[in-house]
Amino acid sequence: MYILLGIGMCIVGAISIFAPKVGWYLDSGWKYKNTEPSDFYIIMSRFGGALTLIIGIGLMLCQISSGIEGIDQAKQISKKFEVDNMKEVTYMDEKHTSFDMEQVEEFGNIMASARVTKTKSQEWCGGHLEEIRIKFQDDQIGIIEYEGYDTFKFYILETERFGNNSYSRTYGKYYILHIPKLKQWLNKNFDKNQQQA
Repeated sequence: MYILLGIGMCIVGAISIFAPKVGWYLDSGWKYKNTEPSDFYIIMSRFGGALTLIIGIGLMLCQISSGIEGIDQAKQISKKFEVDNMKEVTYMDEKHTSFDMEQVEEFGNIMASARVTKTKSQEWCGGHLEEIRIKFQDDQIGIIEYEGYDTFKFYILETERFGNNSYSRTYGKYYILHIPKLKQWLNKNFDKNQQQA
């Protein structure tokens, strides 16, 4: 979206800088015969065009850098979910079901296809009824919450508080991930583990 806006602003800015009379003719020149824009109009048109061009370039660079940042974040998240980086994976609902190493490996393979679609900041959350809790080798706790069709929220837990009939947790940045097949995998493995219990 910002790329298209930036391109449009660059085009308008370039026309204002290199052909300032075009804007004047489109705005006022067509109304009169044998007239020219004033020198002051041409100077102000070029100045405004330069500002518009700078803002357009800034918007495009901002969009490109956020795309590159998204790629970097996706790589970091994929690395986090490599099998060697996970100590255990637990499905949390009424019962806490831990997955065996074969299932952790399958989970890691599914997570390799995760795509970051959004990054947001949030400081507090009351917890989720169903979630996947991952304990990583660096002792960080990662939480994955189901958001809807192939969409999940992932974050690193910062604090957890248990009180009288209450629970809260804090975390900073969270990622909205598109993870095909995770829900089906979870249902299949959860049902299998329930049958074994």
